Amino acid sequence: MWGHRMRILALAVVMAAFVAPAQAERFKVGSWVGKSYNDKSGQFVSCSMAATYKSGITMMFTITKAYEWGITLHKADWDLVTDRRVNAALLIDDYEPIVVQGVVTSRTTITAPLKNSNRVVNAMRRGYVMRIKTKDGVEEFSLKGTYNAIARLSKCVANQIAVSRHVSDNAFAGAARDADRPAASRQGYERIDKTTATIFVSNLMSSAGITGFEILPPSQNILKSFDVVWRRPDGIIGGFNGFRNVKHLNLDAEAARMMSGEAATCNGDLASGKKRAASKNGIEIRRIFVACRNSDFDFETHYTLVKTPGGTIIQLAHGLWGKAARKPAPAPVGDADRALIQSANWSQLD
Repeated sequence: MWGHRMRILALAVVMAAFVAPAQAERFKVGSWVGKSYNDKSGQFVSCSMAATYKSGITMMFTITKAYEWGITLHKADWDLVTDRRVNAALLIDDYEPIVVQGVVTSRTTITAPLKNSNRVVNAMRRGYVMRIKTKDGVEEFSLKGTYNAIARLSKCVANQIAVSRHVSDNAFAGAARDADRPAASRQGYERIDKTTATIFVSNLMSSAGITGFEILPPSQNILKSFDVVWRRPDGIIGGFNGFRNVKHLNLDAEAARMMSGEAATCNGDLASGKKRAASKNGIEIRRIFVACRNSDFDFETHYTLVKTPGGTIIQLAHGLWGKAARKPAPAPVGDADRALIQSANWSQLD
């Protein structure tokens, strides 16, 4: 996995350093300058932003189209050994150290992957000073202005993915199962962009008191049709989708469709049904589950459907799949949505 991620990030860095595609998205936030990059066929690859410090070191953050993060350090007068691996600790203010393993991609450049996790992103966005410690010494960097810069970098990726989807006229290609996604998605309604969804999920988890979760990149994502997917410390996988302008959608009919679609994939012992859901202040909520045992692929999935007065549909999923579903549950999967329901301000997505 590490080698695969490094190859992706190394490609993104090469693109950032040498390729200037037509119609690239460009932006500047404080001292950070960024833009999007395509491959030779015109397909979107990544967005990167960079800032150069008084030390002569340029620091670059990159987010690939798969939402995999990377950090790159470049200095013209370095003379490094290519392909050498570099272990480092990123020390940001009083945050817990972030341990990374990078690689020397050229004699002047070091690249390392970063976990797309709430802890890492918050440290990068909210920190003031970052010290990078390796066996060769310590380099210090100001993170002033990175909060807005990283938000803009994430928006660049979302913008370019949206453009790619529009061009291909197939925004939902690669979905795991048709039943996984609401009818709204198949009828062309406005899908909440991934950046907005990620920020909403991170804030929601924080307000619900859920810590230690990790936003997963698509390469580790079993819920291919969900825009934001995370893994909780107890092993439960969660997913989020959101759609606006869907006032006419009937949640009961949608819940029945989803249960039917999930059930059709089970060739073992099946259990499914509705769970108690309290709707209030004009917010409609439906909770359902489908569990499959003694099959080729066991799973237990709990869905939460929410409809706001403004016509926004939110779909949450929590579950266990494959081998994880065959073991005793680490926590009640069916209750994984309760704290989120109690803490959420769903209408802010309208």
